[in-house]
Amino acid sequence: DDTSVRFDKTKPTAALSYSTPGPYKEDQRITIFAEFSEQMLSSINPSLNILPLQGGVSSPCTMSWLADNSSSCEFTIKEGDTEVYVILHDSTDLAGNLITSEPTSGGQFDIDDNPPTADILFVTSTGNPYPGPYRQGGDNLTIEVTFSEEMKSMPSLSFLEGFIDSAELSLVDALNYRYEYVLSIPPGNGEVFVNLNGEDLASNSVELATDSIDRFTLDNIPP
Repeated sequence: DDTSVRFDKTKPTAALSYSTPGPYKEDQRITIFAEFSEQMLSSINPSLNILPLQGGVSSPCTMSWLADNSSSCEFTIKEGDTEVYVILHDSTDLAGNLITSEPTSGGQFDIDDNPPTADILFVTSTGNPYPGPYRQGGDNLTIEVTFSEEMKSMPSLSFLEGFIDSAELSLVDALNYRYEYVLSIPPGNGEVFVNLNGEDLASNSVELATDSIDRFTLDNIPP
């Protein structure tokens, strides 16, 4: 008799992936995908339990099958500023083995609802702080900006007096999130207000730190 029976007592596993990379912020909608290690029982829809680490309530996400070994669900990010863990349950393979609860990858993401902050400092070409006033034809003004966290794209400056609409900052210190822009002093007189534009990895818009400089003075009138 060549008949044989194969026993399967091994729990299936799954890797998770996301429609867009995190971190995420409140009300952002993402798709979570699960890729299983073997064919699963399609009569049972797998489910995720999404657990915020720093407080908050866990949220379920019931998945729909895309194929015998892959599924997905839509999830709207809840309020918070926390690390989040994702747990698998309610799914079995064809032999009835329950899914391993911890994903092999993609089992964690971050929620970031806090806007980044930035400090502006005006320095000379030699790196010394110099509050001004500044005159055309004098030393160039280096505008140094230090952010509280990593930024998503290259932040920029604009000057409310309109002599430069937008000036892209250059990254000079990635470890400390420090950027700079070298400004040739323009003509004119009076205060020039500096506006900062940029977003962190979760698309929160930057805010100027409460004690940061936000303006400088032009003085092109001879005594």
